[in-house]
Amino acid sequence: MYALARTSGTLANLGRYIRKGRGDDSAVFVLKKPGKAKGSSAMPHKDIKGGNPIAEEQAGSLLHVMAGKMVTTIETIPFDYGRDLEGSASDRLDVGPAFKFVDHVTRRLAEVVYYLNLDKARSLDRINRTYGTVTSEQVMTYLLDPRLAREPMSRHAAHDLLGKLAKQAYDDRAPFFEVLERNLEIACRVDPNIIRQITNPIKYIGQSREIIQRNYDDLHGRKTFSHTL
Repeated sequence: MYALARTSGTLANLGRYIRKGRGDDSAVFVLKKPGKAKGSSAMPHKDIKGGNPIAEEQAGSLLHVMAGKMVTTIETIPFDYGRDLEGSASDRLDVGPAFKFVDHVTRRLAEVVYYLNLDKARSLDRINRTYGTVTSEQVMTYLLDPRLAREPMSRHAAHDLLGKLAKQAYDDRAPFFEVLERNLEIACRVDPNIIRQITNPIKYIGQSREIIQRNYDDLHGRKTFSHTL
C-alpha cells in the first residue's frame, strides 16, 4: 500500500505540473489530442485548451484517497497471535480498489503526456523574462572553483555579489551577462566569452540531457530495473 501511495504522490505531482502548465497563467503546454474535447458548459473557452484537465485532477484526487488508505493500512498493523478479520477485512476492501484506481489514473495521465506539446514561443518568452538571472547559480560555481576562475571568491562574497547584480539586471531590464561584464570583480576572474556562455538561459539545463539519455538507455524496453543502477 505504501508503494501505491508513493506512486500516487508522483502521479499527483506530475498532474499538478501539467495542469499548471496548461493554465492561463503559464500556458506553456498545449494538448493536441485528436478530436474535440468539451471544456465546460459554463466556460466554452476551455475548448481551445483541450477541455478540462480531468486526468490531472483525478491524479490529485488519487493521492487524497491513497492517504486515507494508508491510515487504514497502518491501523491493521497490531494484531493478536491468531490473526482475525479485524485487519484483513479492511485490507480486502482497500487493496483491490487501490490497484484499480492507480492503474486507471496512470493510463489516463500517460495519454495526456503522449499528446502534450510545448508552446515554444510562450516558453522562450517566460525564459527571456528572467534576463538570464536564473543562471546565477552556475556563475557562482565558476567564481568559487580555482580551476575555472582567477583568484576564486568565497561562497559568501560570491553569493552576495551575484544577488546584487541579479537585482540590478531586473531593475534595469538588462541582460544578466551585460551586468556581469561591467562588474570588475567578475570580469577580472572569468573571461567575457565564458560569461556569455554560462549565462545563456536557453542552454542552462545542466546535465539533464545526459541523465535522461542514460536512464533511457538503461531502462527503456526492460521489464525489470538494471542491477547496475
